[in-house]
Amino acid sequence: MPTLLTSKAVQQLLNVDRSTIYRMAEDGRLPAIKVGRQWRFHAEAIEQWFEDRSGGSARPGWLSPPALESRFDPVSTQALSDLVADLWGVMVVVTDMEGRAFGRVSNPCGLHVAIGNHPLVERHQIEEHRKLCATSGLTSHLMPSYLGLLCARSFIRIGTELAGMVIAGGIRPEEWPPPSEQMSRLTERLDLPFEDLAPHMDEVYHLDESSQQRIVDTLPKVADLMSGFASLKSAAAGGTEHPSQRTRT
Repeated sequence: MPTLLTSKAVQQLLNVDRSTIYRMAEDGRLPAIKVGRQWRFHAEAIEQWFEDRSGGSARPGWLSPPALESRFDPVSTQALSDLVADLWGVMVVVTDMEGRAFGRVSNPCGLHVAIGNHPLVERHQIEEHRKLCATSGLTSHLMPSYLGLLCARSFIRIGTELAGMVIAGGIRPEEWPPPSEQMSRLTERLDLPFEDLAPHMDEVYHLDESSQQRIVDTLPKVADLMSGFASLKSAAAGGTEHPSQRTRT
């Protein structure tokens, strides 16, 4: 069954107001269908719409890591990451579009702490973040990480560009721990002794279905706040104008 986005979700993705979304849908500039009296948008069609307007890339322009570091306030970004991680009871990390962490992981689960210093783990984490960025669609949803735990991500924007991601994770899936053969493949992949991994497999976050859904629903709002921090800093420095200064069309 295709995923349908609301006008509010597309409004957040495109960073424009609701009336603009309606006009673009009505005049055919944006692929949309009417469900009752409401506009709805196929997620795949919106992704294709992005691709057609970004030279073959399924994403708008990405800021380079140096630009991200210069335009984000590390103190406020880390403080918000720490706050939502504590409120949700999960891990949270902010990354650039290359998958590299911007600051430290907030509220890491015991399993993450136990394996975090092994040399191959960081590489796999970065690869995982890149995969989240490139292949998981525009909307937030829970998906398995390379460890088998559930995670979700939402994009952070600076102006019209995608600048990074906020990722929530460390969530125990319904079937956990994984079967022994899957554990063996994981330890081999990470070059970890089984004895280093096994004692910590239950040191993850247990959330019921409603709590998981709340994270999926709220994560884009956290990303919007981080985008706002970046826009304020950029406006103060004479860069990209703050959203409140934009002329609506």
